[in-house]
Amino acid sequence: MHDTLLDRMACPRCHGQLARNGSTLECPQRHAFPVIEGVPVMLLDDVEQTIGIARASVEAAREVMRGNAS
Repeated sequence: MHDTLLDRMACPRCHGQLARNGSTLECPQRHAFPVIEGVPVMLLDDVEQTIGIARASVEAAREVMRGNAS
């Protein structure tokens, strides 16, 4: 991910600035979002997803965050 893009992104939960931390993006409040295949998954897992692919992305992100990435 290009730094220019990262500079324009914000945490979807608190709107804080995001920074890289390994294979995740984190804000100052420690909300973390995995980057899967170069794409950050910025979906909030406690919000009902109405599109099937969003549900699949949230589940894949959970697996990555648990350390069970395939």
